[in-house]
Amino acid sequence: MKMPELNDPYLIARVAITENTDNAHLLEVDGVCPLCGNYLLIPKGKRMNKKYQIAHIYPNSPIIHELKELHGLERLGTNCEEFENKIALCKDCHGYYDDHKTKEEYLKLVEIKKRLLASSKVKISTSHQDIEDEIVLVINSLMSIDSETLDEL
Repeated sequence: MKMPELNDPYLIARVAITENTDNAHLLEVDGVCPLCGNYLLIPKGKRMNKKYQIAHIYPNSPIIHELKELHGLERLGTNCEEFENKIALCKDCHGYYDDHKTKEEYLKLVEIKKRLLASSKVKISTSHQDIEDEIVLVINSLMSIDSETLDEL
């Protein structure tokens, strides 16, 4: 197997996660770790305790073993710091994934993220449609049709 290129343009310097991006990752997984199902926010008094971290699916700084293990596999986004290559995981799953990354675990997380991205795309597109307003327009139009035209329909 040919060794992966060390000057990989996909690998860029780490970018700090903003509060908005952090919230978007949390919403994307509905507040539940997509690997184990644990809640990512736990109530503690009047506050919520954060029990998650934002994980890189393809590592930001892969070690030699990871470069070999993940060589030639699909990557999400145009670089490792994009939203598409990150996912909210509970701290335990994130730690385990970082320490035990295999081709199978990586591909599993890629598929989960692809499903989440597709689901988000559908939610966003349907949230911008005014279906209820359009239904009211159709009903109002039907009410104004004379009986002769209605018989033809």
